[in-house]
Amino acid sequence: MRIHKSRQVSPTQITHASDLAVILRSLTVRTGVKRCSGTVLDLEAAVSDCWSSGFAGNRRRGNERALKDSDAWALLERIVNSPRFQRAARLREFLLYVGRRSIREHCDQINEQEIGTEVFGRPPNYDTNIDNIVRVNATEVRKRVEAYFEAEGAREPVILEIPRGSYKPVFRNRAAEAIAGTHHA
Repeated sequence: MRIHKSRQVSPTQITHASDLAVILRSLTVRTGVKRCSGTVLDLEAAVSDCWSSGFAGNRRRGNERALKDSDAWALLERIVNSPRFQRAARLREFLLYVGRRSIREHCDQINEQEIGTEVFGRPPNYDTNIDNIVRVNATEVRKRVEAYFEAEGAREPVILEIPRGSYKPVFRNRAAEAIAGTHHA
């Protein structure tokens, strides 16, 4: 595994094992742990220390303020109540479900099987290799969320994304310049 030492990666950007290695190195620096033996307990302790010291996963990046759960939920509601989701009940249910699991229940991982069962009424043991309803709908949700932030949500200070390969919403602060640029449009 090749690790890019100069890369800055936040927990919202983890897509490869090398990204996780960068995050773990960051945890070591933030918690003051000089050496990690690699055990699960050491990792859990480092993550716990980081969490309690204010490094709040996908709610915080760098020195930006943490996003309150109530603000994240309010943003989610604005999105699902937008015209892009008005006539798309299942897509709205999908986004509300993953949002609730992430924001209100603080679930770290939301899997395809779970969404298929809870949102689309599939049996608990359905085969996700044969039935791709979750992946197809996730693609459509991502498109509509992106379109929301390009149009009526262009002045939102926080952006919601569902990264490819994941179903967990990620909230990130929009660059101040991007918000300022929308005032002239």
